[in-house]
Amino acid sequence: MSLAENRREKLILVCVPTLVALLGCGVSLLPPAVIDDMLSLLTAWTCLSIPLAVLFGHCALSED
Repeated sequence: MSLAENRREKLILVCVPTLVALLGCGVSLLPPAVIDDMLSLLTAWTCLSIPLAVLFGHCALSED
């Protein structure tokens, strides 16, 4: 592995967990109503996006 790849790997291993921890701390400072709204929005988005992705993928793969 090259020096640049080594440096990038170490940076990712340090920055990603730090970013997740900082985002968790930031979210914990929000009012509970905002957190509930965000979770509802994310749940609705996930419940809609997965079936749509399956449908579009099925249509794209069935075309010859």
